[in-house]
Amino acid sequence: MPRPSSPWPRRFALATLLAALPLILFGGAVTTLRAGMAEDGWLTPDGYLLWLYPLELRLQSAGVFVEHHHREIGSAVGFLAIGLVAILLGITVPMISGAFGASEVEQIEQAFTKSAQAARNSALDKGEACRFQITKSGLASANANVPGTTLPAGWNLQIRRMTDKKFRRPEKNEFWEFNSAGICEPVAFLLGNGSESATLTFDPLTALLLPDEQ
Repeated sequence: MPRPSSPWPRRFALATLLAALPLILFGGAVTTLRAGMAEDGWLTPDGYLLWLYPLELRLQSAGVFVEHHHREIGSAVGFLAIGLVAILLGITVPMISGAFGASEVEQIEQAFTKSAQAARNSALDKGEACRFQITKSGLASANANVPGTTLPAGWNLQIRRMTDKKFRRPEKNEFWEFNSAGICEPVAFLLGNGSESATLTFDPLTALLLPDEQ
């Protein structure tokens, strides 16, 4: 699903742009008046914190006025830029992490494949059938050496066998079996949670996941 667009990067970028305009104007005035050193100290001029500088001192001369406000506006632009970078990182880092990590659907596919491969190997090793009980919440295994698969909360499973025209809910005590030769019954599983879905079909001979038929 597409991620919702956040308005905050746009808002911070616009605020930074608007704040930069008076910064340029005051910067030009500082250059014109040669007031770059009209105040002693940057963060604490005359012993006062930059943003708490008394009004009467700000107005003592044109040079002090433009230089002090140039510094205040510059600090505001700096904070806005830092905020913009923080917001962009907050948006892009999870997106980048998600791009390299497996999605929930991919994790489910991997879990079903792991169960299918374990059942096939068990059937081949022991020379006897192995099966899963199919439920709406996944595959249940009675074999300790063959892991079942439980779907995440909110996900449900439907099944379609070769004799079915469409997907349906699993019946009570319905099984997916791998015979002693490791060949599984040809079935398809439809997994969904209301917003995402995936169709899983396994190769009867290899128990490997076939491409999604949707």
